[in-house]
Amino acid sequence: MPSMKKYSSDIINAMIAQATSPQKDDYLNNVLYEMCKKSPKHTDIGVIYAKLSIIGRTYAAALERTSKKEKKSNIIFSTAISKIIKDGELDALINEARMVKLPISLEFSSVDLNAISKILAPHAYLSRVLSQAAEIGKVSLSSKYLHFHLPDLYPIYDKYSRKNISKFTSSTGKKFEYKNCEESYAKFFIRCLILKNSLMKNHKKKLSMRQIDNLLLGKNPTF
Repeated sequence: MPSMKKYSSDIINAMIAQATSPQKDDYLNNVLYEMCKKSPKHTDIGVIYAKLSIIGRTYAAALERTSKKEKKSNIIFSTAISKIIKDGELDALINEARMVKLPISLEFSSVDLNAISKILAPHAYLSRVLSQAAEIGKVSLSSKYLHFHLPDLYPIYDKYSRKNISKFTSSTGKKFEYKNCEESYAKFFIRCLILKNSLMKNHKKKLSMRQIDNLLLGKNPTF
């Protein structure tokens, strides 16, 4: 069974205190949460463009950032947004994920795995659409974008959090099948969930996905 790596209680408590304290970017993040809360749908070109632009640029994961120098940003955005609106799939997947109860155990049942699959489905879709438009991987942007729409479900994924999650959890094991998902994010998601649930079970500390991100990045509180 996947598990959290061993740290002393004092070290864990210190890291939790740091991760759950006020942060200098709290107000900025609240602006992004509020933006997505007020305009959660994906039916309007301007709204989708604004959300992708603001979240991407704020979090150093801009959609227009690509290895194809000759590919203009307006083409990338137009390709991605038109696909999202035409499919109408993203809102349906998000709504289905919204109804899922996040697993709280450390040993996932078939019901838990089904729930995880539904949570990962919007990310797989969005990552595929954005990556095809930019012709470069957009796994991180997709995680950040979905986090601000459903902050209780989606941990933020980037090269730093991906590296640091290994300091807290072992591998996810061979039980999990990564079908119909973006595998690198799926593995990261499960390890974040194990960390979150371990802190609750073993230390009686309930951290949000935002606070898990603070923990992984070792963010210092602001006073």
